[in-house]
Amino acid sequence: MLDVFFCFALLASATIANAYCLKFLPIVLVAGLRMLVAGIILVFIFRKKSHRLKFEYFKSDLLVLFGISMLTMLVPALLKAYALKYLPTSKAAFIGSLDPFTTALYTYWFWHERLSIQKIVGICVGFAGVLIVLFSRAPQEESKILWWVISYPEIAAFGAMAIGRLGWLFVQGLLKKERYNAPEINGFTMTLSGMATFIAPVLYTFVLFVTGVLGFTQPLENPVDYAFSFVAINFDAITNGPFLFFALVHTIIVGNVIGYTLYSNFLRHHSATFISLAGFSVPLYIYSFDVFRGIEPFSYVFLGAACITFTGLLIFYQAEIKKLIDNKSAGL
Repeated sequence: MLDVFFCFALLASATIANAYCLKFLPIVLVAGLRMLVAGIILVFIFRKKSHRLKFEYFKSDLLVLFGISMLTMLVPALLKAYALKYLPTSKAAFIGSLDPFTTALYTYWFWHERLSIQKIVGICVGFAGVLIVLFSRAPQEESKILWWVISYPEIAAFGAMAIGRLGWLFVQGLLKKERYNAPEINGFTMTLSGMATFIAPVLYTFVLFVTGVLGFTQPLENPVDYAFSFVAINFDAITNGPFLFFALVHTIIVGNVIGYTLYSNFLRHHSATFISLAGFSVPLYIYSFDVFRGIEPFSYVFLGAACITFTGLLIFYQAEIKKLIDNKSAGL
């Protein structure tokens, strides 16, 4: 059990390191490097152990794997990076902890699985806690307000959580076919998403260039410089180069390589209910780290909102928790 909480502590530290990198580096560069480097490492590690990482095997699934990588990695990574750049790290992580509720809503909408009154109450209580967090506003959010209660970075955090969760539902479907295991899919999706992240600005620039030539948009004066601006690095006097490099390596190795691998293994040895409840420790870890470092002030509002949302999780999982306790009492 302690290994699960240790894993989530590692993921929390990687999220903090990711947020630090985003203060000095472009979103596309950070997201792309995280996924591409981690994906290559995972593919290299598992290539000798599996014949399924050879092109002859996975070429028939390439389109499916690419689609899944867009939903699980590329789009969520870019949205999350934008959220982390302009939100307090604990707030972005708090919003991300709503994925159990989102999964239940997806299964209700797409697969018509029944939602009990208990689960509906749990979802409502959980989102009530998040609403309290949304009302708290950090200085860096003020210029990004969309409406009086929500900002663009908050929408990005919600979008990253919702799109990523939808993608992982498709991953679960692919895993059930037993053509791939979780580490192999992680390696595939991270590598494909990393490459797509660096290709996307080039394609976007090309579209703007063509539409500019055709007169639909304002012509680009220098398309090459415009495309390069998405990954251009501009260090200033306060940039700590070695520490920034360490933070980038930390978020890649600890967050993407070790964290995702451990998380996949835990899903095979622990119940999904326990993993979801334990996963709520991530925003609490991040908040504790940031308060200790003096980055965020201590707030009873945040802790109260966390208690409300965690209560919602307990209500939501009440039947599963009771079943786990009964099984443990019976020695199963």
